Amino acid sequence: MDLATRISRYLVGIVFIFSAFVKAVDPLGSAYKVQDYLSFMNIDFLTTLSLPIAILLITCEFLIGVFLLFNLFPRFTLWLVTVLMVIFTFETLYLAIANPIRDCGCFGDAVKLTNWQTFAKNIVLDSLIAILWAGRKYFIRDFDKKHFYYATIAVVLIIAFQIYNLLCLPVIDFRPYKVGTNIKQKILEHQNNNKYKTVLLYRNKKTGKIHRFNEDNYPWQDTVNWEYVDTKVFELQSDDQDYSDFVLIDSVGNDVTRQILQDTGKLCFIVIYKGHKPGQKQLSKLFNYCKRHTFDKIFILSNAPYQWTRKLESAYNVNYPALQIDGTTLKTIIRAKLGILTLNNGIITKKMNINCLKNNL
Repeated sequence: MDLATRISRYLVGIVFIFSAFVKAVDPLGSAYKVQDYLSFMNIDFLTTLSLPIAILLITCEFLIGVFLLFNLFPRFTLWLVTVLMVIFTFETLYLAIANPIRDCGCFGDAVKLTNWQTFAKNIVLDSLIAILWAGRKYFIRDFDKKHFYYATIAVVLIIAFQIYNLLCLPVIDFRPYKVGTNIKQKILEHQNNNKYKTVLLYRNKKTGKIHRFNEDNYPWQDTVNWEYVDTKVFELQSDDQDYSDFVLIDSVGNDVTRQILQDTGKLCFIVIYKGHKPGQKQLSKLFNYCKRHTFDKIFILSNAPYQWTRKLESAYNVNYPALQIDGTTLKTIIRAKLGILTLNNGIITKKMNINCLKNNL
């Protein structure tokens, strides 16, 4: 029983640490997921607190994992992880049944699980925690003052790690637009592929059985042996589905995605998120970066209406053409309200947050 308890404690601790780490890599992304939950629960007034809530949840999850792995505050940790897992289990069961949110975000963007897979994962963790309760006498020990010291170190490390990823960019990019991605190939292939599959159902008049045919081989001429029943259209699942919303719109409303991505030169996009009002120093830093590096074309990329970028051009005497893109897509591309995105022959070569741009001048 001692061995089973120890293995269970290690496994639960590792899962919690891994889950916290992959979310701490991208705390802003975790905040977006918190917003989804708050919206689903009809408490949108708390969305302004989504980032602090995300940081707090990630920190707590990391501490639970560390406490379990190193057997710190064992009584408190066992009760805490039990209460949390009971809440998470019932929550994920409801999500699996109602499906209001497609991805719970348990492992950030690193590992995507369906709601039913998440519920199954929680059942496994519940089983391991039950083993911990059964064998708690094997790891529950007297309180040690050093536990506070270790806990303080863990809190400082995980919070500092999250702050760094917020101020700069995630140190590990699990999203589809990471550096090195050939956007041109991905998006143009996606645009050229058919997202839907048509299946025609015909009944064999001799056997009465219904058979499936595609558009190339269905027996439309053989009316003696086959009888038409129905047509079904299915949406294909593709690894490139994440790129379907990458659409660049110019100042007159034209879709210029293909035109820009087919450009073989070095492109620079000054990313300005809607509602963010950059100061003169910040814009100067961005423009100086563009001047210090050789780019064939420079654009302003924003999810704001073109009229907003026109005001920006007038206020700061900017003459770079503005492109509009969907806000959710822009958040996925770069976790920065103000930053730089560069492409070379359709391949993402660099992404930078304005806060860390000075190190790259």
